[in-house]
Amino acid sequence: MHPLEHVPAPLRGSGSHAGPFPGTPDPSRPPRPPGPPIDPIGDPEDVPEPGPDLPPLPDDDPRREPRRDPFPDPEPVDDPAPLRDDPVQTVR
Repeated sequence: MHPLEHVPAPLRGSGSHAGPFPGTPDPSRPPRPPGPPIDPIGDPEDVPEPGPDLPPLPDDDPRREPRRDPFPDPEPVDDPAPLRDDPVQTVR
């Protein structure tokens, strides 16, 4: 080999222990043992039973929010300025 020729460096994960793609384990090796089982977030018995619905507020209750129109009428749009009758003059 000529001294100026470049020798590529071996890829990480390459060699006799590597799988078919760089960075993959050798398929002939046994798989890793599984980790601990994933615990669910809260057991079903920890979740409280749904209670009864609250009664509706009377119409005269001050805590009741007034009903709003979901789509109010839009604000009126101002008319555009009238067009000028005289031609536009350019500055000389």
